[in-house]
Amino acid sequence: DDGDIEGNSSLMRFRTSAGHQILLHDTEDLIYIANSNGTSWIQIDGKGQLDIYSQTNINLRSKNINMHADQNIKMHAGQTVQIVAGANLHLEGTSMANLYSDKGATFIHGGSGVHVKSGGGVNIQASSGMNLKAVVLRYKARQLVLESKKSRTIDPRRYYA
Repeated sequence: DDGDIEGNSSLMRFRTSAGHQILLHDTEDLIYIANSNGTSWIQIDGKGQLDIYSQTNINLRSKNINMHADQNIKMHAGQTVQIVAGANLHLEGTSMANLYSDKGATFIHGGSGVHVKSGGGVNIQASSGMNLKAVVLRYKARQLVLESKKSRTIDPRRYYA
């Protein structure tokens, strides 16, 4: 199919007898590739948008995969997002990094330790109880302030002279 006889629709469609097709459509300024069932397709439009659909899975494999967006990258899953690295996982935010769970708990686990470092202060806040459990608990500070209904300052030299 290469459009109508009067040239009003400039398109070329390659379709197999089973229904697989490639459509090159100048009037709509798009390229469309689909399987016969419509369960997988790719569409490229003249504005630069690329849409890829698969009813089941999309698999990418290469030695390296780089994704770059001049503005934002957003991933959404109806259930779980899982990122697995065989060696190191590095997440970085130039101005902020958030790890957030609205309805459930947030867990951080390190098989051989967890290190927290800040160029400024560190604030930990709990709406209910907070538990610390360790074989040894060490602190290094000029002053330790414990606050409850009455604020109280503890001089560590008093206990560890």
